[in-house]
Parts: sequence; C-alpha cells; structure tokens
Amino acid sequence: MARGGKREGSGGKFKWIHGKTKIVRIPEVLADRILDVAQMIDEGKTVDDVTQSKYIDLSGITVRSFGGNQGVLIEDLLKAGYKVRPFELLNSVRKRIDRRT
Repeated sequence: MARGGKREGSGGKFKWIHGKTKIVRIPEVLADRILDVAQMIDEGKTVDDVTQSKYIDLSGITVRSFGGNQGVLIEDLLKAGYKVRPFELLNSVRKRIDRRT
C-alpha cells in the first residue's frame, strides 16, 4: 500500500478566483487592507471600486460665493446623495435640514 505523495482531489481548494497564490512580504499594519483590496479585485471589481477617488463631481450642485471665496454647502452635498464624515458633522447638518422642513 503506497503512502504519501500527490493524490487526485487532495489538499485545500483555491479561495481565489484567479487560482494559484504567491507568498509576499508586506507590513503587518497594512496586511488586512491589502487582502481586502486583493479579494475585491479577484471578484472582478476595478481599482476605482476599491479606492477612494479624490475627485468630486459637482454637476448639479450650486457653487456659492462666501466672502469672495467659492464653495458648496454640505447640506447641498447631502441632498445630492454624497456621504459625509465625520458623523458628528453629518448629524448636525441633518438636524439643521430637519428643522427647516
């Protein structure tokens, strides 16, 4: 009776859609985030889906003048569907909107 060696169907199944894996060295503090991004890419999402864009599309948002400077109201961004952080700021703006309606 043979022992050991390669057997058909043995071993763990790939967790990755793209198959075979490779060992890499990365900083521990970044490991979880890097794995999250790698899994999203493996699932077919684009890098734009997993990274935060530094561009804000202000189409449809009123740009106002404030003391000679231009800006937009956070309230207008919320109404347009943007997410706002920190949550304390978000909550205070929502309360102001609720008082007006």
